[in-house]
Order: sequence, then structure tokens, then C-alpha cells
Amino acid sequence: MPTLAERYIQLAYSIQEYFPGYIDAYFGPDELKQVEKLSLADLPKAASTLREDANDASPWLQAQVASMQTVLATLSGQTISYLEEVKRVYDIEPQHLDESHFEEAHRALNDLLEGSGRLFERLESFRERFFVPAEAMPHVTEHINAELRGRTKKLFALPDEETFTVQFVNDKPWGGYNWYAGSYHSRIDINLDLPKHLYGLPHLLAHEGYPGHHTEHVLKEQHLYREQGKLEHTIFLINSPEAVQAEGIAENALAQIMSEDEVTELLVDVLPLSKVRATKDEVRRAPEIFNALEHLGYVGSNAALLLHEQKASSEDVLAYLQRYDLSSSLRNQKMLEFLQGLTSASYVFTYTVGKELVAQVVKTGNAKEKFGQLLLEAYTPGMMREMIQG
Repeated sequence: MPTLAERYIQLAYSIQEYFPGYIDAYFGPDELKQVEKLSLADLPKAASTLREDANDASPWLQAQVASMQTVLATLSGQTISYLEEVKRVYDIEPQHLDESHFEEAHRALNDLLEGSGRLFERLESFRERFFVPAEAMPHVTEHINAELRGRTKKLFALPDEETFTVQFVNDKPWGGYNWYAGSYHSRIDINLDLPKHLYGLPHLLAHEGYPGHHTEHVLKEQHLYREQGKLEHTIFLINSPEAVQAEGIAENALAQIMSEDEVTELLVDVLPLSKVRATKDEVRRAPEIFNALEHLGYVGSNAALLLHEQKASSEDVLAYLQRYDLSSSLRNQKMLEFLQGLTSASYVFTYTVGKELVAQVVKTGNAKEKFGQLLLEAYTPGMMREMIQG
């Protein structure tokens, strides 16, 4: 008789048959990937039985299985509103952020950026001075990753054999992606279709690597699977509550190991390798502008609500992104592709809500200890909300 964890993995692989991309990573026994192909009509019953049997399991596993039931409901054609689907799949309640917050960020940027032209044009001029050409990216990423890894290892006990490789890719809707292979190894893909700017690279690399996705996967593999034998943690499901914790960790990763001033000095150090046109003085001014841009983080999630909840046209969503996100047409088009993707249509909220949840959790005690706890242990968004409320 298969164990609860084995049935959970097998159900995930059954769902994957009808929902390509649902499984983001798996490093457990190969035989569990070989499942009897069930019809889509039979899968909800299998999920319901698994959920009943998981009543005495961890709250984390219960939430994961409940999420699977919602995924199967939508795959089976059941009508569920977009907001309800997000709530049931991720254990979160997405909120629309009033556009006045974006307009306030625009005003701050308008004051910070020199010149008298349109705000978007001045911002693009600023960005262009920090553009890292493709030929410089390997050297720049290697230098930044070395610094991030050194700082991460001082705070969190990474196994000696952990490692990742970096690959530069094209034709993707995202800027970067971590593919975890198990045995403490990842491959990080960086999409060069979207221009990479020097001031944003530490965040991107910390998000995907140290102490973000790669670090979390490594430590959870070591702690939950290899030390405790919890097989259910050998699989990572994109559309599930665990994604909220993962993206929350990644979005807060850089701030846990470097102060803003330390990031700036790292960029000054790597400046000669980067081949950017920005000067040291411009690098030291960049954090003010970068911080103002951070306030536009909810534009994408608002656009998701506009597209899926309010049923706006693609043209209207692109116009919304163009108005508030202050990004290039290419980046806006990539965002729209992301919001229309099979697995990513609702995923955008894992970044915004996850970022807020993790940021609040680390404030409930010693920040480094709390962040380390999140790296080691699995929590649902509901469990994190309880931690915050005390």
C-alpha cells in the first residue's frame, strides 16, 4: 500500500498529464513518476480520497492536497471565479492596490530623474546607462554570485556539495528561473530577451540563487527529506500554497544578507566588468530610483485582476501596464504573456503576497533566525499569518 506521501507525488504526476508545467521540480524515487493514467473524470475522486486520508497529516500537506482539488476542478471545466481560484489554489486573498500608489511613485521618480522630457523617456535613459551587454553577463553574474554565496554560507549552513550553474536563454516570458535538480544542484536560467540592468542584478541573482530559491531547495532537501525522510518535500508544485512561501523568501532574499549600502558598493566593485556607461556616482544614486520603482511591484497583479477578473482585452491590459509600470513595450508584452500562461495566469500573486508575508514573519523575532527558519521548514500562507498574529 503506497504511503500518503507516495500517493501525493503520484497524484501530482497524474495532474501533470493534463496540466503541463504543474510540477516544477522533483528529486524523489524515479518509480513514483510512473503512474497509471487516469481519466480527468476520475482524478477528482482520487484527490478527494487523498484529502480525507490526509486529515491527520501536517497542515502543509492538507493545504497542498486541497489546492490540487481546485486545480482539478478548473481542469474539469468547473466554473470558479478567478479570485476564488487564487484563494483556493494558493491559500491567499489577492487585493487590488489603488493606482494612487503608482502615481505617487511616478511623482517621486519625476523628482529624482534629471531632464524635462516625458517620465518614461527619462527613466529609459537612466536604465540604458546601466544596461549590461550579453558578453559581460557571465563575468558580472559570477562576481555577484560569489559575494552572495559567501554571505549566505556565513549565515546558513549550506552543504559543501551544493552548487548551481548559470545559463543564458531567450524566448521566455520571465526574467530568470531556477530549475532544481536535487542532490543540492540547480540550473539558473537568465533570459536575455529582457535587458539586464546592473542595479537589478543583485536582486535577481539573490532571488534565484543565494539565499533565494536555490538555497531554500537545498536546505529543505537536506533538512526535510534527507534528515527527516519526508518524501512529500521532494516535489515542488507551481500552482500550490508552497509557491507563496518560496517566492516570498526569494523576494526578501537580498535584504537578509546585504544592506542597501553594501549592495551599492558591490555594484561599484563590479562596474569595470559590467561594460555599462554609468559612473560610480550614478551607481551610488541608483538606489533612490530603484526604491521608487519597487512601489510599482503591484502593477502586474492589478493587471492580472483586470485581465482575468474584469475580463479586459489584451489591448486594455497592455495600455494599463504601459501607463503605470513605466516599462518598455517588450517588457509589457512579456508580462502579458506571463499573465496568459497556463501555469502563470494566477502566479503573479505569489510574488506580491508572498513578499509581504515573509517580510512580516521576519519582523516577529530575530530577522536572520526567522528567515533561516523559513528556509528550513515548510509553511502554508495560513501558517505564516498565524506566526505574524502571534
